[in-house]
Amino acid sequence: RNHEFLFSALAAGPALLLILCSFTGKEVLWLSSARCFASMALPDVPQGAAEVVRYCRVQVFGDKGCAEQRQEPTCTRVPFLRMGAFWVLLCCSVALRQAAGQAFISPPVLNYDSTMSDTAIAVFVQTENDTVIQYTLDGADPVSSSSALRIDSEKFIHVEASGMLRAVAVSQSFPNVASTEVTLNIFVRQGRFGRAILVPYHHSQPSYSGRVVEVDLDTTKYNSIRIHNVFTDLADYYSEGGVGPYERSLDNENPEPQVYVRDVAEGDPELVGFQRGFVYTSEVDGTAYGILVPFINGAQYSGKVARVRFGNDDFRNDSSIHFAVNATGHRTLCDEADPRCLVKVLDLSAVDERLRGFVGGFVSGRHGYLVPFFDGISVGHLVAKVDLEDFTVASVQVLSLFNGGDQRHGGFFDGFAHGDYGYLVPSRSYFGPLNGTHTMYTADGFSGADTIFERSASAGDHLRPRFHGQLVRFPLASFDSFEVLDLEDEDPDLRGFAGGFTIGPYAFLVPYQREPNVFHGKIPRIHLENFTLVDTLDLQAEVDAGLSGFVGGFAYGKYGVLVPYRNGRYDLNKYFREHLGKVARFDASDFSSPSVDFVDLPAVPRQQVPSRAEPDLRGFVDGFSLGNYAFLVPNFNGIRHGKLVRIDMRDFGAYARHQREQPDGEPLQPLITGNDGVQFVDLSLHDPRDVGFSGGFPIV
Repeated sequence: RNHEFLFSALAAGPALLLILCSFTGKEVLWLSSARCFASMALPDVPQGAAEVVRYCRVQVFGDKGCAEQRQEPTCTRVPFLRMGAFWVLLCCSVALRQAAGQAFISPPVLNYDSTMSDTAIAVFVQTENDTVIQYTLDGADPVSSSSALRIDSEKFIHVEASGMLRAVAVSQSFPNVASTEVTLNIFVRQGRFGRAILVPYHHSQPSYSGRVVEVDLDTTKYNSIRIHNVFTDLADYYSEGGVGPYERSLDNENPEPQVYVRDVAEGDPELVGFQRGFVYTSEVDGTAYGILVPFINGAQYSGKVARVRFGNDDFRNDSSIHFAVNATGHRTLCDEADPRCLVKVLDLSAVDERLRGFVGGFVSGRHGYLVPFFDGISVGHLVAKVDLEDFTVASVQVLSLFNGGDQRHGGFFDGFAHGDYGYLVPSRSYFGPLNGTHTMYTADGFSGADTIFERSASAGDHLRPRFHGQLVRFPLASFDSFEVLDLEDEDPDLRGFAGGFTIGPYAFLVPYQREPNVFHGKIPRIHLENFTLVDTLDLQAEVDAGLSGFVGGFAYGKYGVLVPYRNGRYDLNKYFREHLGKVARFDASDFSSPSVDFVDLPAVPRQQVPSRAEPDLRGFVDGFSLGNYAFLVPNFNGIRHGKLVRIDMRDFGAYARHQREQPDGEPLQPLITGNDGVQFVDLSLHDPRDVGFSGGFPIV
């Protein structure tokens, strides 16, 4: 900074430069050369500034002098008039000022998960104090371009299309001084592609479900139509209500339906009632697998993890099998050694009887981590680590959160990995009459009936739930310890979450309930590098009283998206329902109430024919982004339903503004944006049992 001050003074007073030259000779005019910068223990000046200084030397010494001093064969004079001495020196001082700026202003630091993505990405940008970042996404000059944008300090750059990111840090005190440029080539896949895998939970036909549903999201192969400037493609216009799935593609030689189902319970009736799942891509051969997380099967809390093969369209291949028939004619699990077999099962309860009742999980490397919720006796506290390649009992590792005798740590709802750590999202624990655990007997005289295997074990008879805010993290590699961040220490209302996700170095937890049937909308932002709570955004208090009771969330670039489930607000929800349909979106860069938008799905006209709003678009759990779209997984809206929703995220802000500006009491008019808006496909029209899912994930 001292050199920077000197060069600023030189720019203001050429006379001072003359005095300085009398002591230092020509050296000051050659300040950009590698030799002089090395003598000052400074890095080489970037090429751009060096060329400006070279031009100034040429004006003073001419071509020959420049070549002699730089030991270069040639030194081309810039072809315009020689300036007077005063302006020459002023030019040199400005050039030196630029050189100093580039030497002393560090370029912005770009952090990102990947430069190739199947959906929008967030580039986390950091810069020094007293600087701002100018950037472009189309490859244009970030300094001179009028379209260059500016951000302060630490921010996210939202990228939802392929292009070149160019960024520089610019001094706020000296706006003409910028750092060297950083560039990043980014590929973001757009359009309609991939498949949605929906995790079976409960279909009320009559009970828990094992029907794994695959939905083809590449609708270009089906009979999409355009009517009255409305392009509808997710569902078949010619089906019931125009919202049923396509029965066959346009490929006459190999027609295939949009929806394909395999019921894994056909091989084992206990393979039902899963809670969420995740995708694993083999590190050995690139095969895509879906991991279904066991929760309850109707008779007992389950520990049977199912690994389903989806790679190479095996799931739809008629030669593939998901069960076998034994000698007596009964269906059983197929032999995992049979290459046709799609399903492999790992019973975690064979490792430890308490490895049951998980909600969600995540993958890191070749390992999957299953998140404990409730095991039938007490709050779930055993984290399971499974080698997803080996997928045997011998590969399972267990981390007990009751280590040290502290039995407060348990009852989590999903988790995620970031860096070297895995994280468990705090939800609720249970306390019973026998030192906080579930009694093995009934309450009416202790008759000896074993209730561990009864549905009532979910807390109906003996246990009382207690929602908590203990965020747990553990090292993924060693898997031998854990630490706890108790969010209630900062705010007693920060408890009872249902999922979480990361954007850059931050985690955001999805607000659900803080007491039974008391829903909340407080989103905590946690800095994962130092494992601290940064701040909180209260959607209910600061944005809309109905924004609470979300289950699941995900990132779309720099935006966080919360999936609406149930808030119990009959007075606020459209059509006086208990379940809500308000999808909330916040900006991770801003993380304040002005950055929040929401779209009320039951009130929004759809980009389908007919375009009228669908009042039953509510009661979702989990979701994901793919391409430019967000997908919401159907669960329960008063009944188990199968309405899979797709939102074009390029339209989200326009739809939110459209709803805000609509006068109260008047129905919304259709909004034509040129994109795909809001559409849904009703999977129950494929089969009434294709409803009530607990999660979903994309396969590409």
